[in-house]
Amino acid sequence: PLSVLEVGGERFEFFMERFTIHQEGQDKAASDWKALVAQKMDKIRLELGFGESDLDFMDRGIKIVSDCRRCLKWTYAYSYMLKDPQKSELLVPLQAKLEEQTEALLSLLDPRDEGGYNSNFLSRGEFEVRNFQSRVERMCSELVLIEEQLKSFLESGMDKSSEAMIGGAAAEGSSSRIPPGHWKCPGCPSVHRGNKRKCDVCGRWRPR
Repeated sequence: PLSVLEVGGERFEFFMERFTIHQEGQDKAASDWKALVAQKMDKIRLELGFGESDLDFMDRGIKIVSDCRRCLKWTYAYSYMLKDPQKSELLVPLQAKLEEQTEALLSLLDPRDEGGYNSNFLSRGEFEVRNFQSRVERMCSELVLIEEQLKSFLESGMDKSSEAMIGGAAAEGSSSRIPPGHWKCPGCPSVHRGNKRKCDVCGRWRPR
């Protein structure tokens, strides 16, 4: 937990390590993982006769992994500069949730994992592919939502010192947007699905 880290060298090393891990993960998703998934997509197209665009959801999944890694690395740069404990209480759970869900999606898309879409995947045909597509797209939607919450947090909570530290984040990513069918809490950076009436984080009601 960020609250128990010692101030000084160890604290800096922790945040620098997390930043570097997600930087390397972002680069790997954009190169190695993208190539591995592309090979798997070609094999499925060849053996099951899918069209060129039928498996685009897999490529989109890897892109979202890369985007989430980019977002996460800058949250650690921001966290290092963050002094407000109330902001930390909002940031840390979102940060942890995005990390967990990003790893889960990457594991799901891993073409080397025999427990994933290699297991009886091709033998079961189109039904299995569509079932897999549904799982990937659901996870992608969840990740986009969490990522937007973190982006909103960074954009609304930056002071001049932290903005200088993570100035590259704006150049790397697009501006924050609220996904269709969702609403932004008026009291904090959280974004919720349309059927939610109350913010889970700060307790504010959905605007009318």
